[in-house]
Formats: sequence, C-alpha cells, structure tokens
Amino acid sequence: MPRASHFLLATFLATAGATHSQVLSPAEQEVWNAEQAREAALQRADIAQVERLTAGDFIHIDTSGRILQRADWLARTPRKRLNDNYEDLRIRVYGDTAVLSAERSWTWQETGEKLRTRLLKIWVKRDGGWKAVASQSTKIAPRSAP
Repeated sequence: MPRASHFLLATFLATAGATHSQVLSPAEQEVWNAEQAREAALQRADIAQVERLTAGDFIHIDTSGRILQRADWLARTPRKRLNDNYEDLRIRVYGDTAVLSAERSWTWQETGEKLRTRLLKIWVKRDGGWKAVASQSTKIAPRSAP
C-alpha cells in the first residue's frame, strides 16, 4: 500500500471513535515510549535526538492552521513547556503505522500562556524504530467554570 494510502487510512481510523484501553499493548507502548522520548528531547533542546525520532518528510499543522515542514517546525519548536500533560491518550497500531491522539495541556515557560490542544500524530516504523511523520494540534477553548 502506498505511503499516502497508509496516511489516509490511519487518519480515518483515528477519527472513527475506537477506544483505547488503559493497558498498552507492546507495540502501543513502543509508540508511547517514542513520543515521550521525543518530547523529552525537545525539552532538553536535544535536536539530534528529535531528528532521530522525526521523519525527514515530517509535517506539522499548528494551532493556527499553518503547515510546517520539518526544518521550519524544528526552528520554532524548542521552547520550554511547564505542566505538560496528556489526557484521553489513545494509541492505535496498524502494522508499521500508528496513530496517537490525546488532549494535551501545558504552559509556555517564556510567556506563561496556557494552552490546551487536541493532538493527532502519525508514527511509522522505519529503520527499526518509530518516527513521527505528521502531527496536527487543534486549540481547545478554555474550560468554562461550573
């Protein structure tokens, strides 16, 4: 199956409403470990490690709807996040393709700005490891008080 078909299939399956149990399968755990390693490397500004975990053809769609290629994304990404939290984490593995979705919240250290996003990230297994190939972050409106 061509790469574009894998991406479209993974995107469709990610939005189909399948639930994720609290216990991760070994393959799901590998993807989660890669996600955590990539995010830790971003926090340390360890660009070499981030590049190892990010495919050369990576694209990111940011909360403003801009499409960033890997080089542009890397140039603006190493910013310190405080209180980084994943909720409603779901990981689905389809052979060598995985879809990670979550609600993610954090505070930018530099500005104190608090963000909540819905994250969708596509991972593929290449060269013996998981690599992020695409992600999209959609801003979620602040929670209203009860």
